[in-house]
Amino acid sequence: MPVYLTEEEDYTHAIIMDQAMPNLLVSKENVFGMITHCPSSFSPEFLLYAKKHIGKYYTGTKGELEDPFLQHFSYVLYSSPQKVIKEKTNHFSLIVYDDKPKSLGQLYSRKIADMIISNNLPIDIYGYTNLKYPFSSRKIREFNIKENYSENEPFETYAYSIIIEENQSDSFFSSQLVTSLKNSCIPLYFGCDSIETIFPKSLFLLTGNLAQDMKLIADILMDTKNIYWDKVDINMEKVDDTVNLLKNVDKIFLR
Repeated sequence: MPVYLTEEEDYTHAIIMDQAMPNLLVSKENVFGMITHCPSSFSPEFLLYAKKHIGKYYTGTKGELEDPFLQHFSYVLYSSPQKVIKEKTNHFSLIVYDDKPKSLGQLYSRKIADMIISNNLPIDIYGYTNLKYPFSSRKIREFNIKENYSENEPFETYAYSIIIEENQSDSFFSSQLVTSLKNSCIPLYFGCDSIETIFPKSLFLLTGNLAQDMKLIADILMDTKNIYWDKVDINMEKVDDTVNLLKNVDKIFLR
């Protein structure tokens, strides 16, 4: 069905992001909701709002949530990659989260960053290096660490990226993963339990075990014959068909 975006009050359908609670002028059957980051919980106020005003809401892990919540990945708002995929002149990138890590994923990304720095691995680190929350190693200046960067930068010239979601879930994955795939940058990934079903043969899984994951990273770094690279076949058209919000409007409202 044709889709027209509007900022006026002539809309026929609405999409709710995260826990927004706007006053809507359409019936709940025409309202769809989804998370854009993986929350630890929903507020009681939003649960009541969703039950009354939302027909279908996609969340990473349903657990004991009742209707309208459904366990399903969200359609991701990601940055568009270059029309021509850039040459992969760099090997690995890692994004570390906020300078005050709280979630398991945030903490784990910092542990991997520590190992990269202490072992002098040729991996570029994107993120925060606030001195109140320093890496355990003091070799930071030897590495290319960038606190400010564009959305595509950690992926467009890299062969591999290390992507760790803030929280583990059944079905949620972030825009970072999609941006990596759309830039033909192979993810080493931890977070969404069903990710291999959603994007088959498109990535390598991390386990959450630091020793095992660092061994995989080291093996790929030493892979001079592209054995790991040849195991992956990223279908960028299929990625777009899977996650593009506008391409899936029919599935959302007519399913």
